[in-house]
Amino acid sequence: MRRRHGAAAPVPGLLALALAVASCLPAYDHPCTTHADCAQWPGFCNCIDGLCFRFGCPSVDSSGADADVAPTVTCAPSDLSCCPTDGSDRSARSACVKATGKTAPAPLFAPVVHDSGEVMVLATEGPSGARLLRHGVTLGETARTSFPAHPRGFLALRDGRTAVTEGSDVVLVEASGATSRISLGAAVAGPPVELGPTRLLVPLANGTLVESTATAKGLTSPPLFAPGAAVEVSVFAATTRAALIDATGVLHIVALAGVSDAKLIPSGASEGKVLGAPAIDAQGRVYAVTASGSLTGLVASGGSLYDRLASVTVGLAPFSPVVGPNDVVAAASGTEKRVVAVSYVGTAATTLLIAGPAELADVPIASPIIDGAGTVIVALANNDLVALVRSGGGTTARVAWRYARPSRLAGGLALLEDGTLVAADDSGGLARLVGGSGPGTAPWPLAHHDRRGSGASGL
Repeated sequence: MRRRHGAAAPVPGLLALALAVASCLPAYDHPCTTHADCAQWPGFCNCIDGLCFRFGCPSVDSSGADADVAPTVTCAPSDLSCCPTDGSDRSARSACVKATGKTAPAPLFAPVVHDSGEVMVLATEGPSGARLLRHGVTLGETARTSFPAHPRGFLALRDGRTAVTEGSDVVLVEASGATSRISLGAAVAGPPVELGPTRLLVPLANGTLVESTATAKGLTSPPLFAPGAAVEVSVFAATTRAALIDATGVLHIVALAGVSDAKLIPSGASEGKVLGAPAIDAQGRVYAVTASGSLTGLVASGGSLYDRLASVTVGLAPFSPVVGPNDVVAAASGTEKRVVAVSYVGTAATTLLIAGPAELADVPIASPIIDGAGTVIVALANNDLVALVRSGGGTTARVAWRYARPSRLAGGLALLEDGTLVAADDSGGLARLVGGSGPGTAPWPLAHHDRRGSGASGL
């Protein structure tokens, strides 16, 4: 199940050039001496050893001013015009809150959002059950479906249905709330992952992967990983490979030429038990976090072998990492006031941003997201939602804007293409927050890849 300061020395010249060539930072042939020199090129703000970079540049509102604390508009549940479906008629730093009543006090996961704009929230119901709530584009509830047990995960399918893994089934939920079940023959161990418009991949507690279509169970893999009840799978390389974290905390790479022929690819051992869901960058590097508080990962080393990436300290109990434009990786600690952003060249890591107690009033409560401008956004335990950008040429972070919610955010965030953030909270409310950029070219901007929770890139 998904889980819920001083400036550093400038980057050496050879490393800055390597970063630019490898596209680990968005640098082009824009020379500079100071940060101010970069302002002549739109979107560039950081001068690092003679080259201009876009990573961490602040978001601005329509007036050109740096964003700060987002004002809030509170809507009555019956006011259908209060929360527009996009941010075209509001400033880039406004926020719109739609209270939906205490219908779902404890979201289990981040919300997922359909192509239609409808928002799905999967939350607790009673001591062991759950309910799936469907909200229209104005955030009013339109349907609900109950489950006798806590599901392992869910995703918004392209055809408008929602796929939920519960018990030993994939449950397909229609817009009306009606359901159909597909039995997989063994207990499910994690959320479903999308292989195509009508194909899902589901990990089972017996150590296998099974394919499911919209109507029937498909092929099953040979045993691949240690049996257990909490497994996370991320699919990449045009659905031909999967990164899998099993119930014992081991990170595997799986070749998926066909599900029935799936096999493990040799890889370097990770540093201790791995948590959360893997994230994959545009080069095929796989990232994960460990229980000991490190960001680690694997990179293909030629043929069908993988080597381990250098580790970077994040902080204890970290959440799943995310990957932004130009393969910048961000991760947050769940017990410390700490968020980091890192870039890799080969197996070597360069830390680009560190946010600590000076920027974070409390500890993060979910995986961060990273938008198309490279801004890292994280929800904190004190109800704050904070956007972090790089300050100057060092690793010090700056708060681009901060938004204080009236209730504690829960389960994480969804990021829409227009830059709107969708959040659920412990009071049963939903919020749309217009913050800045959409995911853009970010290869893995959310913990399960995208607003639909597909868990797959390259579809």
